[in-house]
Amino acid sequence: MKKLLIIFLLYAINLYATNAYPATLWVNPAGSATSPYETKAKGLTTIAAGVAAMSGGDTLYITDGTYTDEPISEPPSGTAEAYTFIYAENDWGVILNDMSSGSHMYLDSTNYLHVQGFKMHGTGNDCQVNGDYVKIIRCSSDGKPGIQDPGFAFQAAGNYILFEECYAYGGGRYPMRTSSSTGQYIIFRRCVVRFDFYSDNGPATQEPYAAFANYDKPNVYFQNCIAIDGLDIRANDSTYDGLKAFFTPNGANQTSFIGCIALNHEGGFYMEDSPVTNILLSNCISWDIKNNRYPAGYSDGYPKNNVYARPGDGPVTVDNCTIGVGTVFGYNARADLATDNLTDSIIYNITNSGNAVDAGLTTEDYNCYYGNDGNYSGTEGANDLCSENENAIDPLTNGLLYLTRIEAGSTLKTAGSDSGQIGAEIMYQHGTAGTLYDEAGWNTLTAVALWPFPNEAEMRTDMKAVSHAAESLWDDADANIDSDNPVISGDRGFCVDGKTLTGYIWEYLGNTIPAEIYGGGTDTDAPADVSDLSAASGASVGTIDLSWTAPGDDSVTGTATTYDVRYSTSTINSGTWATDTEATGEPSPSIASTAETMTVSGLTKGITYYFAIKTSDEVPNESGLSNVANAVATISPPKTVGITLSGATIR
Repeated sequence: MKKLLIIFLLYAINLYATNAYPATLWVNPAGSATSPYETKAKGLTTIAAGVAAMSGGDTLYITDGTYTDEPISEPPSGTAEAYTFIYAENDWGVILNDMSSGSHMYLDSTNYLHVQGFKMHGTGNDCQVNGDYVKIIRCSSDGKPGIQDPGFAFQAAGNYILFEECYAYGGGRYPMRTSSSTGQYIIFRRCVVRFDFYSDNGPATQEPYAAFANYDKPNVYFQNCIAIDGLDIRANDSTYDGLKAFFTPNGANQTSFIGCIALNHEGGFYMEDSPVTNILLSNCISWDIKNNRYPAGYSDGYPKNNVYARPGDGPVTVDNCTIGVGTVFGYNARADLATDNLTDSIIYNITNSGNAVDAGLTTEDYNCYYGNDGNYSGTEGANDLCSENENAIDPLTNGLLYLTRIEAGSTLKTAGSDSGQIGAEIMYQHGTAGTLYDEAGWNTLTAVALWPFPNEAEMRTDMKAVSHAAESLWDDADANIDSDNPVISGDRGFCVDGKTLTGYIWEYLGNTIPAEIYGGGTDTDAPADVSDLSAASGASVGTIDLSWTAPGDDSVTGTATTYDVRYSTSTINSGTWATDTEATGEPSPSIASTAETMTVSGLTKGITYYFAIKTSDEVPNESGLSNVANAVATISPPKTVGITLSGATIR
């Protein structure tokens, strides 16, 4: 009996050791496919094999590179306590290329999943999420010519879904959207869309399209999202059809836009179709909304609205927003705000004739009107700054130097309700990173600076490279108004030489970006990645010595500002970086090409540690992740032997 009990206990211990902890697996086309696939060298050779080998709660790393017709499809669900994770080896390092059919990421029934670091290129709809409790972090899509409706890059159809720090460009009908099916509690956070074209086999079909769209789902939140430099070459001639920045086709309920920006775009914020209820625009910017037709000179004859809400729906609340068109650009637009509440907002240079704001508002007060053909068709609020109240001020000389904030000490800073400001303030990240709806901090203003905008260098590089030759997007025989389709170049707007996303937005009104925001707008070059980091056991117990060659302030020239060295007892990549242990005592960077050394102490002797480093300059522009080096922490120091000869000690 005792022997049987021992056998049972040994079996239970083995079963627990095998199944109690989530596994880490790798995909590597050059791997050996040696079970249990726990290292890069032993990795499985295809994404499908890697996903098939996973159990719920496991972590899968996919080696950097291009994978053609290899989707991430239906990985196993995790749990609330143990998510399933799928990471690119380094953020943006894995390209999921052309699909023969289906989506690059098809997550139809997977729940409790975190996916991070992938680029989706070429044919195929990109990321479709129908499961619940899913986080898509730092992924991108390049769109593609000839895409069919619905033409999405990122689509949410489930519950409790987060798209964070993702970006889309190129083609598609709704690059980022919720679908018209069940599901709610969806967040788009710090995502960027530049709309380049939508072909749908030619421009004959008149349908609306938009950078961001909530297709009639309740409880959808857009936080710090940007629609910028959007082009419309479809040439539809209808108030409903055509391009918008943010859109609620088929209506929407309980939708919030917080700290969002529509800039240099055709169509701003559109709340259309019934019902449109419980909509909030807070601290948003809708600026330079115009006929952005391409080729230049074409106009479809209907006004482009900065903010539009269907009359009769509501309540729609617009609070602390900056709405207008800079006079230096000379384009026409109209802010048709048939909303219930318009407060603490700037309405500037709306010159499409008539009034900038329609009547019918429940509350209209503490707004600044200036430079419009007409202001408000009702009775202006007693605290409005406007010609009707004989207290009009030009916002551009009274606090609005930059679209993203109102200057301290200016008139606009304290002219709002409760002595608050008039106009938008978009300085800090809204929503704690990585949080789903109803998790701690999911909808709060954080203390984390929003600028420089996350991942802006990566998205600029990708968007700048867009190029489509004339007549390449559709057949001329399908055209209904324009008989041709022109060259589409990504080298425009914030992607032109000398610009960045942050600098472009901050300097849009012609004022140089403040040095404290972005290094004076002059330095956009990050230090080069360290590529020769090495590690060796140190001279003292529990130490490891590191060495590397100093990069520069600007790539490989000059002197950087800080090093950030981190370590772990398992391999390091961009997916683990945020939780890896930060070392202390890094040296101040030396001039480029200088040999650098440091010793990390306080380690557990005999344990193998992995190290990586990032370098920052004064802006700060941050390098990418270095190579990963490893060594065993020293077990015991070298021993000395003393020998005494004729009264002398030799050591």
